Amino acid sequence: QLADWLFQSRGMSLLVLGSTEEAATANAIAEQTASGVINFCGKTSVGQMTALLRHCRIYIGRDTSVMHLAAAVGVPVVEISACPVGEAAEMHFSSPKRFGPWGVPHRVLQPQQANMDCKGGCRAPEPHCILRVSVSEVQQAIHELLSLPEGKANQPVMPQPTDKRQTWTRALQRFSD
Repeated sequence: QLADWLFQSRGMSLLVLGSTEEAATANAIAEQTASGVINFCGKTSVGQMTALLRHCRIYIGRDTSVMHLAAAVGVPVVEISACPVGEAAEMHFSSPKRFGPWGVPHRVLQPQQANMDCKGGCRAPEPHCILRVSVSEVQQAIHELLSLPEGKANQPVMPQPTDKRQTWTRALQRFSD
């Protein structure tokens, strides 16, 4: 749903970066959307991933190493946190106050409350509190960051090619380790 909205409202494709273990999830996202999803999960080194992120207009996702790389190269961040508002102390291992993005325009979206089983810390094998952050909340955060009057948030990524995968592949090759 979010990938289609990005494509239809902003003309943006979704570039999915991550580990080999995340490739199946990225493939499932690509299959569920009619817009351009480019899956590079498990296909890049850290250097290549960083080079690709330099061409992105915004990062949308969880608190991962990819989020921190995006912030390090100046990409605005929408962090979707699994840590409910007020549930974790600032020094908690998943607190966005402790490990959130630094030095770039960003929005941190958190569920308003934890699942009843998670009071004091999540014990579930699969993430679930994060699902309480709505797509409309993410869309609003994206809109706010891309509407900023200055900085990278309003700069075009690169010329709009007819084959976006080919352009990303060229960028990847150009900035390879």
